[in-house]
Amino acid sequence: MIKNIVRMSLLLAVTLPTPHSNHAAKKHEVLVPRVEFTTPLNPALYKWDTVGSDKTASWPDAGDPMWLQPVSVQEQFACIRYNESRNHLVDTTVSTNAQGWYMFVPYIWQYAREYIAGLPATPNQASGDQQSKVALWYYYRNNGIRPEWSNDPC
Repeated sequence: MIKNIVRMSLLLAVTLPTPHSNHAAKKHEVLVPRVEFTTPLNPALYKWDTVGSDKTASWPDAGDPMWLQPVSVQEQFACIRYNESRNHLVDTTVSTNAQGWYMFVPYIWQYAREYIAGLPATPNQASGDQQSKVALWYYYRNNGIRPEWSNDPC
């Protein structure tokens, strides 16, 4: 089963922007950098896991693209999920209307929707896999977690 998940995950594509293009924004598919499959809940990530103490919290499933990233990237995003939403897939910050695991503010989510095909209107309507896909798209687009998660201690 793990081999099938890995094979299916390797087919997952994320869209990357073409920032210097003079053409209208187009949705296109480009593969995300891949690394060896890491078993979910790697011991390095335990400190950010709230699922055992909070039945409304969730953790990325085995098919989530986050598990295909280096452990250092997984750790950063586990920290972000913890600090932003305490691992609540559907969550909203009233003051900013940020939503989801990674607390995407509306304009950040809408910008990603221009480049990544198939995303729903809001993060709270998105699956965890879709939210992680957007988080990773920004991570690789910006070469790190900033500016989207500049206030996080991760």
